[in-house]
Amino acid sequence: MKTLSSIRRVNRRRYDTYRFLIVLTFLATTAIAQSRPAPPDRARTTVSDITREELVSFERSRVIAQADRFLNETPITVTAVTAPRSAGGAHDFFSEGDYWWPDPSDPSKPYVRRDGETNPDNFEVHRSAMRRLSVMVPALTAAFEITGNARYARHAVTHLRAWFVAESTRMNPNLMYAQAIKGVATGRGIGIIDTIHLVEVAQAALELERLGAFSGPELAGTKEWFREYTQWMTTSKFGLDERNNGNNHSAAWALQVAAFSRFTATRCAWLRCASSSPVRSFRSRWHRTAASPRSWPGRNRTGIRSSSWT
Repeated sequence: MKTLSSIRRVNRRRYDTYRFLIVLTFLATTAIAQSRPAPPDRARTTVSDITREELVSFERSRVIAQADRFLNETPITVTAVTAPRSAGGAHDFFSEGDYWWPDPSDPSKPYVRRDGETNPDNFEVHRSAMRRLSVMVPALTAAFEITGNARYARHAVTHLRAWFVAESTRMNPNLMYAQAIKGVATGRGIGIIDTIHLVEVAQAALELERLGAFSGPELAGTKEWFREYTQWMTTSKFGLDERNNGNNHSAAWALQVAAFSRFTATRCAWLRCASSSPVRSFRSRWHRTAASPRSWPGRNRTGIRSSSWT
C-alpha cells in the first residue's frame, strides 16, 4: 500500500529530524541568558552556550535536505485508512494494545495478553501517520526559520490544516479508541500516550505563529483543536486515569498538557498539569536532589536550572 509505505519511509528519519526545531526554540527562549557574558574560565559545555549561527551552520544542510523531500509529501490523517476493529468513526484515532493477541484456543474469543510480546498484526496505521506528522511539520518549520523560504511554512500549514481544521480529514479531539483490546475494551486511558508525538507538532505550530507564518482561521482552528483535546485530557475519565497512572504514562500526560496549554495559552489547563501528582512528585524529587542549580548532574548537559520549576 502506497500510503503505508510512505508513512514508514518518513518514520525511519524521525529521530534525525525534529531535534533541530527543539534546539532552535530553546535558543530563542534563552536569548536573555545568551546576552550575558559568561565567566572567562567557564568551558562551553551547555546547549545554551552554542550560538544560533553555529547551530544553523552545523544543521543547515541536513534539515534543508529533509525538508525538501517533505515538500513532496501530501497529508495523511486518520481518515486515510479505516481501522476494521475500531468502534469509532472515520475521524477517530485508533490503536491497539501492544501485548494483546488472539486466543489460541478460539480466535473469536477476546484477546489474551502476552506480556512483552508485541502483536505484529495490530492496527498501527494511525500511530504511524501521527509520527509522520511529528517529523514533517517540525522539519519544515525549522527549514523556514533558517532560510526564510515561505514554501516550507506553507507546506507545514497544509499538514496542520488537514489534521486539525479541514472537516473532511481532521481528527476528532479525543482518544476514546486508543489502545483498544478486541473483546475487552474499545479504548483505554493509557492510549493517551499515543499522542505524545503531538508535543513536537504543537511546538512547531507555536514557532510558525511566532514567525508570522501561521495566522487567521487556520491558526484559530488548530488552537481550538488543541484546546478541546486538552480539555478532554484534563476532565474525561480516560484523561484522569492516565494522569493518575503513576508511571511513564503520567509523565507523558503532564508533558502533553503543558505543551498544548503553552500553544493555546490556556492557563487553567496548565494549572491542572502543574498540580497533578506526577509533576508534584517530580518537583519534590528535584528539590531534594537540587539544593542548588549546580548540584543537579544533568544541568551541564541541558542548561536547565531548578528554579525554572518553582
